Amino acid sequence: MFTWFVLDLFILRCGSPFSPRSNCLERNKCATIEGDCFLRNDLIYKFSTQSPIYSDQDLAILLNSCNGLKNKCHKNCESGTLF
Repeated sequence: MFTWFVLDLFILRCGSPFSPRSNCLERNKCATIEGDCFLRNDLIYKFSTQSPIYSDQDLAILLNSCNGLKNKCHKNCESGTLF
């Protein structure tokens, strides 16, 4: 019984390479999700406006549209939410 408790606590829940949480973070690319979002939005903006220069308002919108994605991704993986 104690062995299963230790196995569950330290190996499956604390970020070992085999834990569901680590697999979730890796699968959903939580570490780079905000950067990828910004680059995707940047590409769409430059393609649709045919301009390499941002207005102040457009830059603020582009930056804020991706803020918080990393934290949300981590929270979903920690809570066990499947997505």
